[in-house]
Amino acid sequence: MPQIIAVQVSDPLAVDVSAELVDGPIAEVTNSKAEENEWKVVTGALTNQERISIPVVDHLRGKVISLFHDKPESGHFGALQTTELVSWDFYWPAMDLHVHKDVRGSRVCHRIKPPRHAGHRINMPLETQSRRWEGIIIGLCH
Repeated sequence: MPQIIAVQVSDPLAVDVSAELVDGPIAEVTNSKAEENEWKVVTGALTNQERISIPVVDHLRGKVISLFHDKPESGHFGALQTTELVSWDFYWPAMDLHVHKDVRGSRVCHRIKPPRHAGHRINMPLETQSRRWEGIIIGLCH
């Protein structure tokens, strides 16, 4: 948490939102009543809908994702489940894209999870034709 608060001080989004929270009501920035209470500062950290806002720092976001994905007891959930778990407590724009990228690149998942596609079959050689034009093969691509 101290790392997040320290980085939020220099994050452009956090600085803009914090300035609006201090200077005036959020209603001036947003157009609907539902958005009025989205942003708050809780124990020194900027939150969005009661979820801690993570600044644009890849290693910090990676740590947050690994908290929910890399635990042995969690069983290395897939991207959707990991995104859901992360989004309960944390927020950043385009979170689902970052989580999908990190989960797709997980070395442990590639090593321990079985493939979900059908196994590759052995290639069979084509018969050679004895006469010209005896067999014609056309390959159509979509």
